[in-house]
Amino acid sequence: MAEVVDKMGRFREAGATRLYLQVMDLSDLDHLSLVAEAVAPQAQ
Repeated sequence: MAEVVDKMGRFREAGATRLYLQVMDLSDLDHLSLVAEAVAPQAQ
C-alpha cells in the first residue's frame, strides 16, 4: 500500500486534485473497501 500512497502523492505534487480508479472486476469489490479504508486516508 505504501507504493500506491507514494504514487498518489506524486500526482498531488504535480497538481492533480482528483484520481480515478478503474474497476476491472465488478464481481469482486473488496479492493474498493481496501482503498477507501487503508489508502485514501493516507493520501490526503
